Amino acid sequence: MPSQFFSGQVHLLLKRCLTLIQRLNALQHLPTELEPHVSELNITLNRIKVAIENLLNDPDFASPLLLVNQFDAYKRLAELLNTFEWHPLGLLDHYNDRDLLFYRFSKLFCEQIQYPYQPPLLSAHSNEYFSSVPPTNLISVPLAEDTHLLALPDFVHELGHLIYHHIWKKLLAQFMPSLQKYINDQKLSTASQAAKSYEDKLQLLEQSWLQRYAIEFFCDVFASYVVGAAYGWSHLRLVLATQTDLYHPSFGDTATHPADEARMRIILLTLEQMGYEDAAVALRGRWDALTSILVAKADGEYHFCYPDALLERFCELVTKVCRELDLIPFFDQPTDEHNLPRLIQQAWDQFHANPATYAHWETTKVASLKSLLSTG
Repeated sequence: MPSQFFSGQVHLLLKRCLTLIQRLNALQHLPTELEPHVSELNITLNRIKVAIENLLNDPDFASPLLLVNQFDAYKRLAELLNTFEWHPLGLLDHYNDRDLLFYRFSKLFCEQIQYPYQPPLLSAHSNEYFSSVPPTNLISVPLAEDTHLLALPDFVHELGHLIYHHIWKKLLAQFMPSLQKYINDQKLSTASQAAKSYEDKLQLLEQSWLQRYAIEFFCDVFASYVVGAAYGWSHLRLVLATQTDLYHPSFGDTATHPADEARMRIILLTLEQMGYEDAAVALRGRWDALTSILVAKADGEYHFCYPDALLERFCELVTKVCRELDLIPFFDQPTDEHNLPRLIQQAWDQFHANPATYAHWETTKVASLKSLLSTG
């Protein structure tokens, strides 16, 4: 009975894959500039189709003795198919003018920073702020961002997720010695204190750094490298709008992102390492003043989680990656009015200089930007 049920589900998965391929091929009115993405998606869906067919054609398919292994293969293929159905194909199936506008923005931005990979697809109707799905090369932005500029550094952060998808193994291999030394040193220094409890927390901390914190810190440093202090200001803006505890997760906690206090620290470190101490001082001053109104404070074990030495080492490694990829840093961007990294920096400069009149300035700049991007 389990074999029959499983066999039926695999056949239905193949039917679903064939349906998605047909749906993609039926999209005849997409902008021609999306052809590389459509072609790549078509290749990916056909590869999934072949993998499902290979599973079905296995002489031992649905054999009770091999059912567990085959179920694992089915599960991976189903998850992969869902990812491409829900994200790039779901976007292309109802593609609109805002999606195209942001795709052109992304493409031009990538050209101007010398992004080394294919520019991503952009969805202009995110339901969770800025987000990305690296395996599908897609970034989502909130609905109204086509009329604003100050949050665009968070698009750059998401672009960092796509880069990390390509380079993470090499980066973590370089970072591991520093992380492991720190963890081992802490194990020795806490040996006399509730040893088992501390050892478990340190093991969790190491896993958190490798599986969750590193990717977010990478994106923070990358965004700071590309658009400078504008990313730090955007992060401050986001924290004030959404966060009440700057120090979570602390020692022994788990979360998808590192603590915002530590994220701001690595942003400031990036600016300082790039020689922009004045920008870091200004950002730190405003950060300290505005976040002082929040109630939450660091607990007694918070200092274990994000030591300056680890943040400094990680920052050094990420900026090294940026240089090796020939990415153009924010301070080397030309003053051309059509330069998007410069525009993002200029927007925050203008906001600080004239906050009362900024909205009018932004509206004018957005209109000019849309005019620039209207013809691709």
